[in-house]
Amino acid sequence: MYEPDGSRFNLEPRHNAVVQTALSVAMLPNRVAPNMDLVVATAYDGRNLDGGHDGVYVQRSGGNCKPDFESGLPAIDNKFSPNGTPTVIADPARDAFFIVDLRFANAPDQNAVGILRTTSANLLSSTACPSGT
Repeated sequence: MYEPDGSRFNLEPRHNAVVQTALSVAMLPNRVAPNMDLVVATAYDGRNLDGGHDGVYVQRSGGNCKPDFESGLPAIDNKFSPNGTPTVIADPARDAFFIVDLRFANAPDQNAVGILRTTSANLLSSTACPSGT
């Protein structure tokens, strides 16, 4: 996948490739440094990150082709697990990202929509979001 300026953005190395579909990408321009954008992507990820298949990927360095931080999306109240087509949007006015996905519970007929919010400061923090998976 390529950003509009031509910067390459891979979700994982080719030697470990598994199914990643329903990709959504958003960015906040110049949030990392001048001319360096904070890029967030979401996708259904076959690697089952953190117990779920909905993944989030953050590129904050711009120095290579892979995300600096990636993780599965959290469950809601330890009941509703992410299991849908995650979509991310950037909100420059609030310096934040919003992610929405489908949620399913273990009990029949209990479904939900997950709406998650995080700030660019949180995503840029190596304490809150340490590099790696």
